[in-house]
Amino acid sequence: MPNASEREAPSTPHACFLFAFGCFGALHFLIYTFGYGFPILPSNALAGLAGLALACRPSSRISFGVLIAALLVDGVLQAPVFSNHTMLKNFLVVGAVIAAAEALMRREGWEAFIGRLAITGRWLLLGMYVFGIFHKINTDFLDPASSCAVTLWQAMPFPAFVRDAPLLHVAGIWGTFIVEGLIVAFLLWPRARTLGIALGTAFHAMLALSGYDFYAPFSTLVIALHCLFLQPHALKRACAHPQIRRLGAALTHPLGGALIAAYAVSLGFLARAEAFSRFGLAWLLIPGGLLLALLLPARQEPAPPATETISLRPSWPAGILVLAFLANGFAPYFGLKTAQTFSMFANLRLEGDQPNHLILRHPPGPFHYLADPVRVVSADGTPRLEALAHRQLHVTWYDLLNHMERADNHATVTYQRNDEPATRITRTELRSAIAKELHPRWFRTWFHFVPVSLATPKECAPDH
Repeated sequence: MPNASEREAPSTPHACFLFAFGCFGALHFLIYTFGYGFPILPSNALAGLAGLALACRPSSRISFGVLIAALLVDGVLQAPVFSNHTMLKNFLVVGAVIAAAEALMRREGWEAFIGRLAITGRWLLLGMYVFGIFHKINTDFLDPASSCAVTLWQAMPFPAFVRDAPLLHVAGIWGTFIVEGLIVAFLLWPRARTLGIALGTAFHAMLALSGYDFYAPFSTLVIALHCLFLQPHALKRACAHPQIRRLGAALTHPLGGALIAAYAVSLGFLARAEAFSRFGLAWLLIPGGLLLALLLPARQEPAPPATETISLRPSWPAGILVLAFLANGFAPYFGLKTAQTFSMFANLRLEGDQPNHLILRHPPGPFHYLADPVRVVSADGTPRLEALAHRQLHVTWYDLLNHMERADNHATVTYQRNDEPATRITRTELRSAIAKELHPRWFRTWFHFVPVSLATPKECAPDH
């Protein structure tokens, strides 16, 4: 008589995705609490608990539904956030809402719902790789002296002679383009799809080892999206593999539950200590388990000729969502927002009159938000502007007005705009510009900008 895990696993659609997405929910709580330093909101805590429950039991529709609802509410309450993983998560969650609405209207079941969501998730992943490649085609990413590829590599938990080898720095820069390009090609090629999933999982697992920033939550979400390309026959073979069955049975045992709890607590302590490299090393158990599920069945027998297809044809509501995602990623090149456009760690600079992109060499347009950078000299009463002044960074004029509109009446800022200094300016003195130029606050929650360094070369930084 098969146990519960053996009965559920083969019938669970996209089990690998649901497991990885559950892990992401738990890590989402950790990064907001310890990485971003946000106060703990009930929605964020609920997302962490629901994510942990879903990771332990991917067949739980209740855990998945609670996680989606918590992430949806959390996305509204926590905004605005510069985080790329937040934007990717927000689009996926909205995609889940659209898929659920369509399934209900058509009276479809759970499998049809997950299938609809999977199409949206596949497009989000492919779009993310497009931006991941295109944004990096700039002079400063290609320069080993400033490239984020080198910066992240030097923060890896590797021996110094490996981290500091100039040849490996060049290989890392060009290897980023090659690997990301191959992942896209393999995911679109049915016969190489499993290889694409494995390569993408391994690539993002390696990125999460860098101690430069808390990368593991983003990597987990991206790995979950890779799992949406797993073909049904491959998933069935993985679920039927004896070692995978034994592992699943062990995790559902009370002792397995205790080990999972201890593991989650240890990750929490590492996140709290901001020990990002050690966190990444401990976190490797998650992508390692997924790779085990993918590769072990492949050793047993060759995959049958693929008659199954991975659909990339969204419904028109989901198609509109995908187009919005693509428009969001390309927004900086139109002179619009720069936050949450997947240009972080890309060394990209489009502000001012000297963009560093090698293809789009002219200042972005037709909008001109990025053409008006302002250097913050000092500030008082606005912690964000004070931090930017300390780091000698620029912000767009629009963003400076946004910060001052949200500040108290006693707050002041000293800045330099178009080489003209302005000293200890208050919100009252900016009232006319604020009323004329700023959009409503709800719009600015999603329309915001990252600070930027106008120094040459543009150094790598997690938030600009």
